[in-house]
Amino acid sequence: MSWGKKAAGFKAGQKYGAVKTHCGAGHKHDSKAEAVRCDQLRLAERAGVISDLRYQVAYPLVPGGVPILLRSASRPNGVCAKITFDHVYCEGGIEVADDSKGMPGPDFALRLAVFQASYPHIRTRLNGVDTPGRTVTNIGGTNG
Repeated sequence: MSWGKKAAGFKAGQKYGAVKTHCGAGHKHDSKAEAVRCDQLRLAERAGVISDLRYQVAYPLVPGGVPILLRSASRPNGVCAKITFDHVYCEGGIEVADDSKGMPGPDFALRLAVFQASYPHIRTRLNGVDTPGRTVTNIGGTNG
């Protein structure tokens, strides 16, 4: 078998080997960690700790109110760059954008930093832990 081709009878896997998993509510998530986090947040919502739990929420990246446009030959006018969080909810009157990452993609730290500059009023959490505002360090083993 050559690299880059799947063998007969095997499905192509997710990037970084994550396995799609259903949470207790039946939502299909991109990884087991994301499904577990969904179950934790649903319990917190039922207990009244959080409210307004939403899934797969996308935010356009607009630092200083100016959209970051990604241009290509097929999109000469550009499309606004975005970041999508697994879960968004309200906790103590503050909006929280929460994401589960086993292996962040190569551009995640940059997108998160731009998000934090674009939406300073929204708290961000990575794997259930608050991330420092506007500065991201040691995500994916890099400093920045």
